[in-house]
Amino acid sequence: MKNDIIKIVDDSIASLFKKEILQNLKKFSVEKPKNKKFGDFSCNISMVLAPLLKKNPKEIATILKEDIEDKHNIFSKIEIAGAGFLNFFIKQELFQSFLKEILIKEKNYGKQNIGNSKKIMIEFVSANPTGPLHIGHGRGAVFGDVLSNLLNYLGFDVYKEYYLNDRGLQVENLGLSVFLRKKELEGEKVDFPEGCYKGDYIIDIAKKLPSFDGNKDEAVKFFAKESMAIIIKDISKTLNLLNVDFNNWFSEDALFNSNEALDTIAELSKKKLIYEKDGATWFKSQEFGDEKDRVIKRSNGEITYFFSDIVYHRNKFKRGFEEVINIWGADHHGYIDRMKAAVSIFNKKENLKVLLIQLVNLFKNKKPVSMSKRKGDFITLKDLILEVGIDATRFLFLSRHHESTIDFDMELAKKKNSENPVYYVQYVYARISNILKKAEEENLKLQIEKVDNFSKLLKEQEEIDLIKCMIEYPEVLKTSAEKMEVHHITFYLIELSSAFHSYYNKHKVISDDKELSLARLYLISAVKIIVGNGLNMLKVSTPLNM
Repeated sequence: MKNDIIKIVDDSIASLFKKEILQNLKKFSVEKPKNKKFGDFSCNISMVLAPLLKKNPKEIATILKEDIEDKHNIFSKIEIAGAGFLNFFIKQELFQSFLKEILIKEKNYGKQNIGNSKKIMIEFVSANPTGPLHIGHGRGAVFGDVLSNLLNYLGFDVYKEYYLNDRGLQVENLGLSVFLRKKELEGEKVDFPEGCYKGDYIIDIAKKLPSFDGNKDEAVKFFAKESMAIIIKDISKTLNLLNVDFNNWFSEDALFNSNEALDTIAELSKKKLIYEKDGATWFKSQEFGDEKDRVIKRSNGEITYFFSDIVYHRNKFKRGFEEVINIWGADHHGYIDRMKAAVSIFNKKENLKVLLIQLVNLFKNKKPVSMSKRKGDFITLKDLILEVGIDATRFLFLSRHHESTIDFDMELAKKKNSENPVYYVQYVYARISNILKKAEEENLKLQIEKVDNFSKLLKEQEEIDLIKCMIEYPEVLKTSAEKMEVHHITFYLIELSSAFHSYYNKHKVISDDKELSLARLYLISAVKIIVGNGLNMLKVSTPLNM
């Protein structure tokens, strides 16, 4: 409907004003007003046109209002408000007619092809395989998973990848940590260096692995390899527990055992984008908008994480992805410009998008919980899922914009009442399921082809408000995809649930009036479809009973 109004306004401008006005016309907005007294939709076109036409916005609004009212019979009224806003009030019967579309499309209601099969890779989680996943990883995992679901649903060809940093210093530190714990378990007294991992999981891994006869360097390599295999398996199980999966787990070690690194160096050298200084190799990232040049190989011969990422991103685009989306932790903010600079070598930097996920503050019994993996004093993601459940974990991770910090209250997540937002939404689905079951028992059969006859009976304000809310769902999905902000879906489901609860508390669905009962059954069936679609998008369950 929003798009219909945009087209109506466009057509009116085209018929009333000169063509050159359209050519210079900036984008105008049609939005849902926060206050119902300003109508169903409000448009700022008059203010946008004013400088082009050199007229007062209210004068322009008056001209447009008369033209639109004359040509389109879908508005109960159009008002001019404020500086010249056009406020549109839609005829009630038009809202009623939308029920049939929802009921016919069912699982496809909201589906739109805005992606045109564009190939996108989304890389997310990619936690170092040096320990169990923590809560922050979980938030990124759920966000990436839902964003992938959404973009796939809207016509993009999405490929999900986990990048395993299975080489380098952190892997050596893991091997050393397990090696030292093994020595400790065998009765030796050892000093633990500052860089080692100190969690109980290191002791658990050391207990699982056999002793190693050989020198220390060989032992560290052995324990690093075996420990990583155990940790990667645990990470995979935790993500499966959270209903998160990937098309591919990409190994950094395998990448560097191929010719990709040498080929990347050759390409950089050929394009004269690297140079030697102080014994190190530098990349001319400043030429591509970075604040300074960056080291890709240190004077001791070690390559940097930055160079690994250059090689990896070159590989991503070589595989034919038109757009690459990285979902990183908030602490990577300073890394974005240099990564975009590197991508500029072999693609457009605009084709790399980086989304930052803010921290999660975990609270248990109203007390903050430690999140330090290196110290080993933290609740793992698996612990959280097992304690509060998959549904609450996923839903609450999406309860705010991904760039805002979340305070995750474990006690709230376990509550079985309306205070818990996921319970609040799921209860709508369960309640409607029970009402529909009762309707079947009373032989109230719904026939979609007859819905238009009954929808005209839905005249209560709460009924119209429910329909108005339901028809926003496709726009919510589109906005969420375009902005890559999936929390809009969660917010919407809470809003729709609130509208349903308000309706249900005031009006009886099944009554002695059979026709009105059928009308209301069609209405709540549509609500159930959309709540179900939204929860499925979030990979949150749809219980029939609660």
